[in-house]
Amino acid sequence: METTVSLQSDFMTGFIPLFVLALFIAWPLITRIFSKDRKKQNESKVDESISVKPVSDPIKKDYIKKVENISYLFERNKISKKQGFQDLSFFVRSFVLEYAGIDITNKTLAEIRALNIEKVEKLVETCYEPEFSQKGNGNLYKAVYEARAIIDSWN
Repeated sequence: METTVSLQSDFMTGFIPLFVLALFIAWPLITRIFSKDRKKQNESKVDESISVKPVSDPIKKDYIKKVENISYLFERNKISKKQGFQDLSFFVRSFVLEYAGIDITNKTLAEIRALNIEKVEKLVETCYEPEFSQKGNGNLYKAVYEARAIIDSWN
């Protein structure tokens, strides 16, 4: 009595190359999803050591509203991060002109440093790289928060 046995192909030998191919194709998508999540987490971190309180001065109130609107527009993808930093720098410079009478609207960072307005100098410096670079790197939410605190605390 003779018995013949035929072996079937191994399920895993066909599955492994298919799995590797699928992983290779999906890898860019997976990394993009996780990098966006990490980026949003970093963006949302704000330095809470800066105190923010209600404002009664109408000029300050107007500029705080303009500055906070930058975050609103950025969150809704109405403006880019770079545009947000440009607007922020413009509003802070305009506030200093209107409120203190010091025209820094067309001054460079070095010229602002020479005026010894430390809070504004720091914020303009924060905006400089994202404002003029192609990518617009920087934490816009933190910069908006700091700008609001500067406007609020201005004497």
